Amino acid sequence: MLNRTKVLRELQAVSDKLFLDLSEQQHIARKAWQELSQDSLFQQKCKVASLPWPMPTWEGAVNDSFKIKQYTDPYQVLSVDGSQIYPDKHQGISCFLLNIGTVVLRYGAGPGATR
Repeated sequence: MLNRTKVLRELQAVSDKLFLDLSEQQHIARKAWQELSQDSLFQQKCKVASLPWPMPTWEGAVNDSFKIKQYTDPYQVLSVDGSQIYPDKHQGISCFLLNIGTVVLRYGAGPGATR
């Protein structure tokens, strides 16, 4: 039988290694967001910046929030993902692995729907 007291003692002994304290990073991110959201020229700075990646555009303030109406009609979400592992050209086996995964989530009324 599992001795929960012993498990808790063991977890407490190694908790500093298992669970990282990210409070400082959260504080830095929160402070950066506050500064960024108060900068009225932030969008213009993004437009003129020379960046190696695409930068999104938006209308209004970057920290605007909008109330949305609850969607009550049934709907479904479909996702497909895949990957492959090609054979090693230095090995004699000429085969490969193909992995394809799909998921369908149904919301609302009907069979298989989740709420």
